[in-house]
Amino acid sequence: MGGWEFGIHSTSRHKDLAWKLIMLMLEPNILAPWLVEQGFLPTQVAIGKGESPS
Repeated sequence: MGGWEFGIHSTSRHKDLAWKLIMLMLEPNILAPWLVEQGFLPTQVAIGKGESPS
């Protein structure tokens, strides 16, 4: 199935902000609706089980 691949380039001037963006994008309550809309299978177990984020 694979998974989401995000990266922060070593020359990025704002690595801390890029990391925060990645972590925000991967929050189940943000990612799950997008996955449904696009028809993708979730790669996070909690999303696949339909569990609410903690």
